[in-house]
Amino acid sequence: MRSLLYPGLGHALVGRAGDGVARGVLFAWALGTVALLLLSRGDRPLGPLLGMTAVYLLVAIGIYVLTAFEAGQLAEGGDVIISSRGLAWFSAALVIITLVLAFVLISGSSNPADDTEPLPGASADQSPATLPLEDPTAQATGIPTSPATGAPSVVPRRPAPEGRMRRE
Repeated sequence: MRSLLYPGLGHALVGRAGDGVARGVLFAWALGTVALLLLSRGDRPLGPLLGMTAVYLLVAIGIYVLTAFEAGQLAEGGDVIISSRGLAWFSAALVIITLVLAFVLISGSSNPADDTEPLPGASADQSPATLPLEDPTAQATGIPTSPATGAPSVVPRRPAPEGRMRRE
């Protein structure tokens, strides 16, 4: 009955505190993520976050039901259905699924067509201004030169006097 209050409490009652903590943490992570996703959207529709919210909601419900069922089996002298190692692997898979869903959400939300809008005050048929790719005063060596003399516009640094060099 305690596992129905919070997943993992029944496991702790029958002496499997480690298993109970693992299930409680996984349940809190899943349910907390659902709450965070729902609260962070504000007044916008759930839209692209629906997939991630559904995954975490299913995980939270699954952990709740499975943990309650397991606690009943443990109280009758049975064993756990999913070992701690299995829960660790499931948690790792959940992290990977989250990263994939986040990548899909982020890459799907950027629309390159939005980046090519005309500047304010420009008509839609005008192309945006571009910058020159090469500096017309640069030499083949890449050192900028003064247009009047052709001499480098950067003064090279003089080496430090030998008396000031640090010895190791």
